[in-house]
Order: sequence, then C-alpha cells, then structure tokens
Amino acid sequence: MNPYSEPVAQQTLELRAEGCRDAIGKPASYSARLAFVQQLNGAELLIERRDGFDSVVIDNVHSTEQGRTFVYLSDAGSRGKLAHRFELGRDNVGKLEVANQFSVTDMANGFSVKLDHVVLRCELRVPSPARADTGAGGDGGGG
Repeated sequence: MNPYSEPVAQQTLELRAEGCRDAIGKPASYSARLAFVQQLNGAELLIERRDGFDSVVIDNVHSTEQGRTFVYLSDAGSRGKLAHRFELGRDNVGKLEVANQFSVTDMANGFSVKLDHVVLRCELRVPSPARADTGAGGDGGGG
C-alpha cells in the first residue's frame, strides 16, 4: 500500500488574509487562503495558498501565551529575502506580516524572526460563508 494514499492530516481551521496594507498604510493586493492542519502525530502545520503561486507548507510554529506563531522565509529574487510571520490568537483571528528587513534567531525547534521593516500587514479572519466559495481575499486582489 502506498503510504501517501492514507490521510496524514486533518484541517482544523481556514482563514483568509483581509484588509491588507503596505508599508505606508495604503491598501495592498494580497489574496491568501490559510489552512491550519493537524497531522496524525499531533504536529500542526499551516498551508498558505495563493492564486498563481505554489502552496507553502509551514511547519515552523511556536506557541506563545497569546496563541501560535508560524514563520517562513522566501526568496523574492532581485528584491531579496522576505520573512512571513502569521500570528494566530486563541480566538482564531490574527495577523500576517511580511518584512524585507529582519533578523533570525535559531531555536531548538526551528527559528523565530524579529521584523525590522514590514512591507505588508493583513488581518487573518475566518471567511464569511458568502466569501468562502470565491477564494477572494479582503481586497479582491491577486498575488
């Protein structure tokens, strides 16, 4: 039997990035669907899905008193590297911040980032039923 044919995770929550703003506070186009999944071994993952981009699976997660924080680094080509930080509160709402200037701290189970220059901020919310079927972000823009 192929081990990949068995379910290995269960989705526990879906959020959307909404109300995105750039570094100077102007509305920014960023449409993302976020699926929080729990693996059979109990580990939690975040999957970021954006139209026109590969999905990103994030397993770098840290628990805090306020909730959970997921972080990954991406390479924006000639624009350099970006740090993506998703903070999810215990009430299942949160925020996404993307920075082009940051510092990384290694930890026993991954790494954390200190964001020095945030170029994008979005609210993370449970999609309303009317929006859930469209895949549209809070501002209707694409990647």
